[in-house]
Amino acid sequence: MILSYNNSKYYNPNFGSFYSTGRYQYSRDTSLTVNGFSIGLGKQLNWPDDYFYMTYTAALTRYNVKNMGRSYNLPFNTGISNNLSLKIAIQRNSVSDPIFPRSGSDLMFSVQATPPYSLLGGAGDQYKNVEYHKWRFNSTWYVPLGRGKGENKDRQFVLKLAAKYGFMGKYNPELNYSPFERFQLGDAGLNNTFSLTGFDIIAHRGYPIYNTSDPTINPDNTNSQDFNNFFIIFNKYQAELRYPLVTNQAVLFLVWPFLKQPMVGRITKITILLNYAAV
Repeated sequence: MILSYNNSKYYNPNFGSFYSTGRYQYSRDTSLTVNGFSIGLGKQLNWPDDYFYMTYTAALTRYNVKNMGRSYNLPFNTGISNNLSLKIAIQRNSVSDPIFPRSGSDLMFSVQATPPYSLLGGAGDQYKNVEYHKWRFNSTWYVPLGRGKGENKDRQFVLKLAAKYGFMGKYNPELNYSPFERFQLGDAGLNNTFSLTGFDIIAHRGYPIYNTSDPTINPDNTNSQDFNNFFIIFNKYQAELRYPLVTNQAVLFLVWPFLKQPMVGRITKITILLNYAAV
């Protein structure tokens, strides 16, 4: 069992005050407060085999927004939203090595859903108690190519193939999609405050955060505050060819080119880059 609690509060700083006073000043009337509590249960399954694992997570997150909703592209600037959801996930992981996998696969399927308030007679502000159902599927495969070389037979090419899918739906066709728990695609997926609103961040190395599903007009908006990355569906395909140049207990030096094809709406881009890592 895993219990977690989160309490975070964010303000918009007055950058002009830094030059006059040497410190930032914050307005108490402009803030985003996030309070969240979750409880999770997990169990290893013996069927179909010992690689399967199932988890259940119940979570409640409360967003208190004061004159700051537009900064996060919420449909309201001031208000309170409650996100009560249950998530069920089943995973099968047979990866041989967590640092440099040479064989095996990692498959995960999950469903996250809120109560259908609008179908149960709920009325009023649809954003007070948001409703949605979200589906995710991730699959990663590691295929060894050729025979292993070196003293420990651990130096060989490994082909990594991966696919990710995500979809958010709604119960009532007359309501808008939930502004929370959507998908964001682009960038390296690191240090992004927009995940405060529950985004699943789908990294895409070598490209900025996408703000539209039309790749012909998608600019590099990494430093922009005008993010319109409220996607409700995506799929992503990835292929990497890996090879360990140095392997021992202290150092692992890897090199791999990779091919990615993410799709959000009409986005279709192919990336080929050369990476290396030392562990």
